[in-house]
Parts: sequence; C-alpha cells; structure tokens
Amino acid sequence: MKQGKKVDLELLAEVIAGTVKGVRPAKRPQCIERFRFDEITRDACIRRIRYLRKAYGLQWLVDQATFNRPALETLEDSELSALLSTMERARECAVEGIAFEDAGLVRDTSRLLPGAAT
Repeated sequence: MKQGKKVDLELLAEVIAGTVKGVRPAKRPQCIERFRFDEITRDACIRRIRYLRKAYGLQWLVDQATFNRPALETLEDSELSALLSTMERARECAVEGIAFEDAGLVRDTSRLLPGAAT
C-alpha cells in the first residue's frame, strides 16, 4: 500500500508540474521596507546626534541631512538612522584626520532646491 501511495504522489507531482509549465509566478508587490523606532530608541538616536554635533563640530552635517526640513525631529526613522551612521563615520574621520570631502560626506545640497538642475 505504501508503494501505491508513492506512485500516486509521483503522478500527482507530474500533473501539477505539467499544469504550471510556462506559468509565471505572480509578481510580489515591491513593498517599501519601513521600520519604526520606539520612543526610547528614537530619543537615544537624537541625543547621540546632538552629542556628536556639539563634540565634533558636525552641525554642518545635521544641516545637510535636514536641508529643506524644519528640524532634526522631523526626520523619518530611516533618515535618522542614516544620519547617525553618517555622523559616527564623520567622528571617526575627525579622530583619524581624514578630510570629510575625502570620505564622501559632503554633498551638494543645491540640487535639492526647487528648479535646480539634476
């Protein structure tokens, strides 16, 4: 009886394989990966950014990240995370004597202005 089940399953597998030949799987919608910080994590990121800004003279980096935005607190969680990562990298550059331009940290914010050529 076990052998009969095996044959039936193989036959079923062949039938299924035959019916799906040439059929493309449905495309999954591309979802934007969003994550949310809780209030404690978000506050810790903002405090660390403020500390690095003051301790290493990185106000220009915060200004660059918040260009055309009212304040640091208005950044999305993903933007806040990216800024903190960039600031930690800038801190390392400052300690090791690497120019911010050489590290690729300075961006042209004029491209973000309305009507600017891209």
